[in-house]
Amino acid sequence: MTPFFDDRVAQWVANHIPDCSRGFGNCRALGVEHNGQVVAGVVFHNWDPVSGVIELSSAATDRRWMTRNVMNAVFDYVFDGLKCQLAVARTHEDNMTVRKLWKALGADEYLIPRLRGRDAAEAIETLTEESWKRSKFYISS
Repeated sequence: MTPFFDDRVAQWVANHIPDCSRGFGNCRALGVEHNGQVVAGVVFHNWDPVSGVIELSSAATDRRWMTRNVMNAVFDYVFDGLKCQLAVARTHEDNMTVRKLWKALGADEYLIPRLRGRDAAEAIETLTEESWKRSKFYISS
């Protein structure tokens, strides 16, 4: 699994997330390829450099994409490259795979009723730089 930056990956991610036809607007994207095919992508969007916060959205067609090297490429960009102090992700309350992933990274979770509509809550995942650097996935440079 090889990570690479390519803004065209943002459209790939949007195409793989239900109800994401609007896309992400101004963003940057990191793709993950395996055997020459994109198998995952992470989009960095809604960056607020003043508060040091950025939102991440992702999609994958291969569960093996999340290696320690890929995770470090993602969060090195967020915390070292952009100098953010907080990464945020939003997901449907039923998406237990994503929720477990963020918990394993050390994120805090907030479940907000009706944020996805009248009948659906949204899970907001927040990961601080300090929590990431205490994570078992973090590789010190």
